[in-house]
Amino acid sequence: MKVLFCTSEVMPFAKTGGLGDVCAALPQALGSMGVETAIALPYYKSVDAALSRIKKLNHDVYSTTLGEKIPVYLIASEKFSARDGLYGDQKGDYPDNLSRFGYFCRRTLELLKEIGLQADILHCHDWQTALIPIYLKFVDQDPFYQDMKSILTIHNLAYQGIFPAEQYSHLGLPKTLYSKDGFEFYKQISLLKGGILFSDVVTTVSPNYAKEILTKAFGCGLEDILYQRKDVLNGILNGIDEELWNPETDEFICQKYSSRDMKGKSINKSQLQEKFKLPVNKRVPLFGFVGRLSHQKGVDLIEEAFETLVEFDMQLVVLGVG
Repeated sequence: MKVLFCTSEVMPFAKTGGLGDVCAALPQALGSMGVETAIALPYYKSVDAALSRIKKLNHDVYSTTLGEKIPVYLIASEKFSARDGLYGDQKGDYPDNLSRFGYFCRRTLELLKEIGLQADILHCHDWQTALIPIYLKFVDQDPFYQDMKSILTIHNLAYQGIFPAEQYSHLGLPKTLYSKDGFEFYKQISLLKGGILFSDVVTTVSPNYAKEILTKAFGCGLEDILYQRKDVLNGILNGIDEELWNPETDEFICQKYSSRDMKGKSINKSQLQEKFKLPVNKRVPLFGFVGRLSHQKGVDLIEEAFETLVEFDMQLVVLGVG
């Protein structure tokens, strides 16, 4: 089986959150099981070409590897490569993100034929690649693509790729697809909605999340659309890269440790307390929160509980933006 991962983030090339971790770990895990995997990724300005051993494949595509074996194809364009941010800057999201990621989706499909990679599955991730299943069904009728199937994984339903309706013409898709049975979402465009409707399979990052997004409380306005596709909606729990997140080999912690010898863990705690000018005390629990400062990550729950928390003898370190 051949699987192409289509994604806007892969660690260490480009990462803003968990998407980059998953799209690095999962292809390697599948590769170790005998699945032939490859990755398509935009070539952002932030990608360090020297560090990543990147070679030019043709006029706008570069190649490298993830680990020892997984091919990575970086699609270059001034829309991606001339900007510092992946999705936006200090002013907010780039207003032309629709055309930026629309270009990436079309170019990814063209690249497959150029390099002769007849993938069985195109595994697309979040709204940035949600156009690929649609282009596969409605634009690319070449026999080369006829047996390819698409999977769309929803990592965070709150981010849907919402754009003004007048930008729909930029996509090069039939006008009939801009309707309540297509991209139209409260008189705007929702790329994620289109991907959900037209991909062959939809997955989420956990079985519970797959159930939650069918409800009004967590469906972000797409619960009815997801319910229509519940027969192909699956929740698969995200795992971690046990080699990367291993305190026995981690180069970024002050002192390595293991389940057999936990001494190093208390040393790391003391170092963290000193770094943030907290009282160094082995008996005081130290809590850490790492994530975007948004309600999707649960930071609002910490805020609600804060008056109760500060009554305890404890320490809290928060790392995040938002």
